[in-house]
Amino acid sequence: MTDFIDIIEALGAYPGIEDASTFGSYVKGRNVYKDSLLLADGILFMVNKTDPFTKELVAITDEPHLLAGLATNTSIHTGKHMMARCPMNVANAYWFMARYKNLGPKSMKDHPVSVGLGDRLGLVTPGHVASVRKTSAFPVFAQQSIRELNLTGRTFKDVLADAFWGAFRAGWREGFGADGDHLKTEEEVKYALDSGFSMITLDCSNHIGSERIGGVRAKPLSIKAGGTYKLTDGTVMAFSDNEIRNYTAIYQNAIEFTSAIYHDLLVGCGRKVDFELSIDETGTPTDPKAHYFVAKQLVDEGVPLTSLAPRFIGEFQKGIDYIGDIARFREDFVLHQAIADTFGYKLSVHSGSDKFSIYPSVAELSKGRFHLKTAGTNWLEALRVVMSANPELFAQMYSYAKEHLDEAKAYYKVDVDKAYVPDAIGIGSFDRPNVRQMMHITYGLLLSAKTAAGEPLFRTRLYRCLRENEDLLGRTVEGHIDNHLKALGLIKS
Repeated sequence: MTDFIDIIEALGAYPGIEDASTFGSYVKGRNVYKDSLLLADGILFMVNKTDPFTKELVAITDEPHLLAGLATNTSIHTGKHMMARCPMNVANAYWFMARYKNLGPKSMKDHPVSVGLGDRLGLVTPGHVASVRKTSAFPVFAQQSIRELNLTGRTFKDVLADAFWGAFRAGWREGFGADGDHLKTEEEVKYALDSGFSMITLDCSNHIGSERIGGVRAKPLSIKAGGTYKLTDGTVMAFSDNEIRNYTAIYQNAIEFTSAIYHDLLVGCGRKVDFELSIDETGTPTDPKAHYFVAKQLVDEGVPLTSLAPRFIGEFQKGIDYIGDIARFREDFVLHQAIADTFGYKLSVHSGSDKFSIYPSVAELSKGRFHLKTAGTNWLEALRVVMSANPELFAQMYSYAKEHLDEAKAYYKVDVDKAYVPDAIGIGSFDRPNVRQMMHITYGLLLSAKTAAGEPLFRTRLYRCLRENEDLLGRTVEGHIDNHLKALGLIKS
């Protein structure tokens, strides 16, 4: 952070402030985040840290009417200028994104590589910015599922606002993606769209394998038995009568549901929205022929996908590396990639954090065109900071997580057994797979735990610790995401 007066004097692009010292004392001196400075439309914006736990937006202008609609706490006038101190809340984030559309959510369609960087706490976007700005990858800073919203007690607007303010404070001015992740119903999709999200990830797991209803959009199948279908890499696919009956029974209801969501909600929503289809939440890997069957039907129904997430061969468990045969993964990926290339969308790798052993294959075989989703790994890095800065708090959270592990396993598929989790760990044990998986999936229970009096058991102390150590948090998250991006070849070592 930098002294406010030094900033004003050095800026040069904002002349005529007669009494910078008055403004300087008003923002309490050396508390300004230098990277946050933005001069736009006659307004100088910056983020000021008033204490270890509170930040505010500062706006200076000689045309106060330009700030109409921006909620302010206090304001002063000196000479012809006004300075307003404004809360960094949801309403003001949406004011900003409406006025300066280039700073908020936008489509990733023009970017070959994109990375989803979910933040369950609303605190780690500055670390994401520090890492992503070393690459040409498009960042999706706001990424959250309904399950995550419910487990963390947040809303889509909270998620988007937190991502916006984190990016703004870190000086990110290029826009970012906002992904309503794993949405399963029409109501959930509407919720994300109404909240301003730029990406919808439709999870069709509730419709895969369900009985086909056959609504108004039901059409004859465009894939015929005995026909041959050539992919861009020269691979030829042919389908038997039995295969078509099988794929129809499993996927056709999901296809028609996807088509209805696209045509009824995304078409005409008034902005460019990325549409990802998730068919990875299944018990078995996605057969490449099934992938082709789904994609071809959607294309024929006029549904353009930005990306599609099949379930790849192997295990993509939470917070740990890929489990499986990498040679088989590569063979499987090549076929899925050829289908994606044929229809013009990216493959999306879900539960993609910490899968370091397959990142080189993803980068190579996709020819540098893919989407990768990470989320819980950022929560784990926050816990790493807590372990370092407040070992007592971490020990209490760890003990609670182990006690409630079986409850958390209802939400996530992981191979972690309480009997094999140690009762306590040191810094050197944090990266043990069973420890990472346990702490990964218990985030909702830890954030919502209450004392007998109904007060938060951990949440308040957790946020206090992370805010007091925000520089360490930023560096820790940056370093961890750097490791992902290096393994993907996006940051050169």
